[in-house]
Amino acid sequence: MFGASAFALGASGCAILRGGAVHPQWAASTASLGNDVLTIPLADIRAVGADRVLEARLQPAFRDLLFSPRADGTVVVVTANCPHNGCVVDFDGARSEWECPCHESRFSLEGVVKSGAAKKNLVVPVTRVEGESLVVELDRVRS
Repeated sequence: MFGASAFALGASGCAILRGGAVHPQWAASTASLGNDVLTIPLADIRAVGADRVLEARLQPAFRDLLFSPRADGTVVVVTANCPHNGCVVDFDGARSEWECPCHESRFSLEGVVKSGAAKKNLVVPVTRVEGESLVVELDRVRS
């Protein structure tokens, strides 16, 4: 279904060693990343399924991002790491919120802390749809 160049599916190790949730990966290329903007095909994001998560690793220049397609066709985008201790967060579709599996912090869809050890919000970059792509402005997610 996906080309090998688009994804590295879950081959990054177990959640404990990695520090949090493990998600399918989307690999940014020089064609998709430029001028502090990431352009990602909506088809790649939606292919993971509603309320699931696709991760884009953008380090060292930018923080990693999580994309979660919603059943209504929208896509929620937040920074991947919990501000408490850096674990990778996951999406709880039943509650429509982000959660940190390490210390149980919970965040609204918009990345706002709801409960747990985290004191800061997840960062939500500015996004827009252009044709068949999601364009993400990366200025708010510099490493």
